Amino acid sequence: MRISASASPIPSLTGNYTFYNNVNYGPYNTQVIDFFIPTSGTPTGIVIYLHGGGFVVGDQKNAYDNPDFITRIQSYLDNGIAYASATYRKMSISNEREGLSRVVECGSQLIDFLVDIATDCNLDVNKIGFSCSSGGNGPIVHHMHYGSVDLNCLYLGAPQATYDSLQWDTILEEEDYDILQQIDDSSATKNTYFRGLGIRNVDQLYTPSTIILRDYLNYLNKPLSITIGEAYLWTLNDPTPLSSVTIASHHYKHILSLKDKLVAAGVTTLVNIPNAPLPYTETNTETEEEFFLRKLT
Repeated sequence: MRISASASPIPSLTGNYTFYNNVNYGPYNTQVIDFFIPTSGTPTGIVIYLHGGGFVVGDQKNAYDNPDFITRIQSYLDNGIAYASATYRKMSISNEREGLSRVVECGSQLIDFLVDIATDCNLDVNKIGFSCSSGGNGPIVHHMHYGSVDLNCLYLGAPQATYDSLQWDTILEEEDYDILQQIDDSSATKNTYFRGLGIRNVDQLYTPSTIILRDYLNYLNKPLSITIGEAYLWTLNDPTPLSSVTIASHHYKHILSLKDKLVAAGVTTLVNIPNAPLPYTETNTETEEEFFLRKLT
């Protein structure tokens, strides 16, 4: 075994399992993952949680103070499923130069690492599932288009269909969304979008290096590079007002765009967007816990 066991951060968890703390999966000190691995005579499936935080805050410990997370972790362990919580590289709030590529590329690095340690940690590489929230979707949506390791199941909360923000005009066309107008009207919107591209002003949107980065982060016309067993997409946000960057980035139209791509690729895709207006409302009552128990046991 190349990693060493540690004391569990959740003393209330019961059963036979091993906890591994702050395991590096990449070359940066923010690329770390914690594992809860049940004792099993056969390789286990695994749920990996990637937290939100606008690509600038949060870490893998976020889950351990939340009673709902603890209940799910206990259920997975009881059913012979491993659980992990990971974090990833963050952007600088005020002086970002690299942009979102530093964040999203962590996904494939993490998944390649899981495959590499699967034998040591008794993991079944055919039963890898991800639970992602907001910004935590970025590394997995990127892996969907650039990665090489297939994934069993994805539970994606408030994902974006593309990280080239200029393409949001296309996704939100029916809402008359104008990203350049939003940048003019709101310093918070401007800072958020510019940070993701590592730029300082509108003119830099069209420099050769930014155009290359925008194309790299624009998944709308890119095919999936991996096979996905099943996906569950959801957001509970009210879709107004679009003047809020949070609402625009978590809008249900991102989910519909991703759904169309997944379905076209033959991926069974469940959707839960109960607050979307008709005719776009879709409701699925399967819980996150039920979804992963169905897919990974």
